[in-house]
Amino acid sequence: MKNEDKIIELLAEMVHNQDITNQKLDNLEKRVGKTEKELAKTNAQLAEHSRAILKLADKLELVVDHEKRTSLLE
Repeated sequence: MKNEDKIIELLAEMVHNQDITNQKLDNLEKRVGKTEKELAKTNAQLAEHSRAILKLADKLELVVDHEKRTSLLE
């Protein structure tokens, strides 16, 4: 009986620890999901900023070209 009681006690402890591990895993999965959503938003913002920078560079190039042409005319 003594060994059986010890086995039951160890099994109960294992089940308890497995429950704790499962809870931690669930929390980790939720955090990863949130992180993935935030990463997708960040990537979209980065793409938008990149397009804006390219447009700004094009406009800046037009201004510089205009200034060069004006200088040539003067």
